[in-house]
Amino acid sequence: MELDGAELMWGGKPLKGHSIPAVYGSYEPTAVKVPLKHFRAMKKRNLITKELFGPFCVFVEYGDKDLDYLLEILEELPHHLSAALVTNDPIFSNKVLGETINGT
Repeated sequence: MELDGAELMWGGKPLKGHSIPAVYGSYEPTAVKVPLKHFRAMKKRNLITKELFGPFCVFVEYGDKDLDYLLEILEELPHHLSAALVTNDPIFSNKVLGETINGT
């Protein structure tokens, strides 16, 4: 499935020089940036939010008007895995942490 505007930030290559069985898919730490618009289509949202075991991160940029929608998406995730919040704005921090059970 193609996600227009998505980009590989780093990683995405198989590890070299290891003894991990291929069935486990050993990859370099990987990060991708995905536009928020792709979370609106359930099929794409399921792909983007699929639980992976490994050093993998999805970055999403959003604006002030998107915050409530983004929090709604986080609360719909079935496993409530961690989501990071990096800010020095206490009002923003209180809003996000007060409306989600996800967070680090």
